[in-house]
Amino acid sequence: MREVMEMVNVPDFSKEPIEVDDIDLEETEFILTNGERLTEERAAELAEETLAEVRARREARTKHLVPGGKSLTGGSTHSPVLNVRVPAELKSALDEQAQAQSMGTSKLVRAILEDWAQAQQRAQADR
Repeated sequence: MREVMEMVNVPDFSKEPIEVDDIDLEETEFILTNGERLTEERAAELAEETLAEVRARREARTKHLVPGGKSLTGGSTHSPVLNVRVPAELKSALDEQAQAQSMGTSKLVRAILEDWAQAQQRAQADR
């Protein structure tokens, strides 16, 4: 259970004591909302299903961090994010150009910025 709590970022209540009693599901009848009786076996299945779902969500969030994937920094390091506000007309133009080139707007803007940075480096080298 602790693994599930850690994976879903449950707040840390360690400053407040919490009492948790184990329930012997063979002796205590516990009915789920669908009317099914909870047994040790069913509790284990539900825990495994929950862990599988949490792992799938985590993988979906971090799949771009697989080496060779979308991380621009490399390895399993997140690439820095740059937030920029632009006029609506510029955003539309960027979106249209990106679509025309079959790429995402972020990739197009990244290419434009890389070209600009290289041009700046060349200009500095020529001085």
